[in-house]
Amino acid sequence: MFYICINQFHSNETNNFFDSHPHQSSVFNCSYHLLNHKSAQAQTAYITNSAGDNVTVIDVTSESVIATIPVGSFPTGICVSPDGTKVYVANRDDNSLSVINTATNTVATTIAVGYIPIGVVVTPDNSKIYVACIGEDKVKVIDATTNIVSAIIPVNASPMGIDVSPDGSKIYVSCRGDDVVNVISTVANQVIDTISVGSHPGSIMVNPNGNKAYVACGLTGLSPVSYSIIDLISDSLIATIPVASSPGQITSNSDGTIIYMTLYNLDSIYAINDSTQAIIASMYGGNGTYGMQVTPDGTKIYAVNFFSSSVSIISTATNTIVNTVPCSPSGEPNPGGRFISSYTYTGLNESPNNLSISVFPNPSQNGLFTFQSALPFACVDVVDVLGQNVVHQSVNSTSLTTVDLSKQKKGVYFWTVMDEKGGRMLGKILME
Repeated sequence: MFYICINQFHSNETNNFFDSHPHQSSVFNCSYHLLNHKSAQAQTAYITNSAGDNVTVIDVTSESVIATIPVGSFPTGICVSPDGTKVYVANRDDNSLSVINTATNTVATTIAVGYIPIGVVVTPDNSKIYVACIGEDKVKVIDATTNIVSAIIPVNASPMGIDVSPDGSKIYVSCRGDDVVNVISTVANQVIDTISVGSHPGSIMVNPNGNKAYVACGLTGLSPVSYSIIDLISDSLIATIPVASSPGQITSNSDGTIIYMTLYNLDSIYAINDSTQAIIASMYGGNGTYGMQVTPDGTKIYAVNFFSSSVSIISTATNTIVNTVPCSPSGEPNPGGRFISSYTYTGLNESPNNLSISVFPNPSQNGLFTFQSALPFACVDVVDVLGQNVVHQSVNSTSLTTVDLSKQKKGVYFWTVMDEKGGRMLGKILME
């Protein structure tokens, strides 16, 4: 994941910096009723506007603004829950976390979370939210059911970037003040390891393949600018690699083979080969490009431009801007986190044909899942907990098909089945 790059909070220069920078194990069958999809938000981008105290909502299909949601003061860090039903927004200046209901695009509740919250991430099972509070050197753990802080974890100085391992067992927190990444056990809710990285670490992203984490390091004029790579098997540093200018946010394509990094002082984005670390492309992002995420289908990059209050939509095929969407005027958009949802979850009613589907075995130990129905269906789509599409399978109006996830990581996945009339059904599967 990727989080906002901000100066450490242990000097009198803190406010000046923020004011001037963007920055089971038994087998069982599951039966479901097919649902007709009346209205949906299949892919939606939520962009925090730090000066506007609101969130711009963009429909990814139409590439247009569909809502503006008032939140707390100076929203920065953001994370869409893996099930797509909520968006969590860290509000820096009033020490709160806004919880947005994505079905209505309104704030459902606001949680007092701690002094200067910046980074936020949700566990893959949607049960806990972890918030990095840079002003008190702590990570707060929130129970997603009760919206109550359930644990407080001391960490190193100035925690900023935060991400979670694909299996949900560990949280990785970059601590700008001590040039380290803390590793937190989500079972014990305590730091279990500390990894030295480059100077002034900010944004951090765990690669979707689960083998590496990338950390953006450095501020222009203060330290060498670079990015660090962490081996997540051994929780150790692989390398720290210099770059041309201050790195902002880091993200990747769905399989983690291409890493994207913003260099906001250059208004640029690097595309980096995950295996070789070679820069394979450099592209223009926009005026003050900082926040960034790749769409779940991998075809577009949403690059958020602080100074022009806009989002550049970049084709990953050509590495060029194909559209620009305005955000809140003078809102200084600055989303630090996973801000694109890819789930269909609103306006669901039973389809007239009353189709039901069984999925078995579930859980599966070999990654093979059989989808069966008495009536034909058209296609099956499967996404991972990050919303990345891993299977799109046309079944040519049959009533039985097998989906193969054997090459994917163990964990929870979400599927959608579509019938011949456009009705949809959603469910969850587990690969052990």
